[in-house]
Amino acid sequence: MNRKTYKQPFLKAYEVTYKKDQLTLWLFLSLKDQPEYVSEIKEFIETNSNNTITYEKQSLYRTLRIYPELEMVEFDLAQSEWGLAGITILQRRGGEKCWTHFTLKFENIHQIFGIMGIWGVVLFFYFIFSLWSSKNAIKGIPKEDIFE
Repeated sequence: MNRKTYKQPFLKAYEVTYKKDQLTLWLFLSLKDQPEYVSEIKEFIETNSNNTITYEKQSLYRTLRIYPELEMVEFDLAQSEWGLAGITILQRRGGEKCWTHFTLKFENIHQIFGIMGIWGVVLFFYFIFSLWSSKNAIKGIPKEDIFE
């Protein structure tokens, strides 16, 4: 099997695995602020991933089935905008704790502001250095030669 024929199936298999691995993250992102129907979760994922990640509704239901046992989400029958009763999925306390732990672990706001402060100081000194070096570069050159 040559490289080209091997590469395409390998990349396709990797892409499928990558999308499956991302499903839990996308589910909890969509349920972070409000309860949603499965169709709304699907739309949220497609919209926010710029249509690079899509899931079938069956895959979403299949994945969501394990979370009520873990007390992370719960299902509720509710009227949809189409007039039919649909299943609304909302995060429970366990899901909120999990999401909070995840965001605190990977998105420390103090760390972000610290990095911004360091970059600000570095850029300030770079600006001062560039002004100083520009001034020294033209020192001793007559004005007529500079402004031709």
